[in-house]
Amino acid sequence: MGGALGVGVVGIVYYGSLADGVPTAFRHGLIHLVLVALALAGPVQLLPRTAARTKAAPVAREGAHA
Repeated sequence: MGGALGVGVVGIVYYGSLADGVPTAFRHGLIHLVLVALALAGPVQLLPRTAARTKAAPVAREGAHA
């Protein structure tokens, strides 16, 4: 979901700046992309971490004798 929204917003920024030329539109889209990535990098670090998964006991195959 986030990727689709990001592509859409960067596309809007790019095509909105296209009248000034392709290099300018690319620069505006790239600047927007970098700023949003940096703004989200901090809050992502605050998300709770999940516990490490432990190895589960092997599951006996059907018909095998224990």
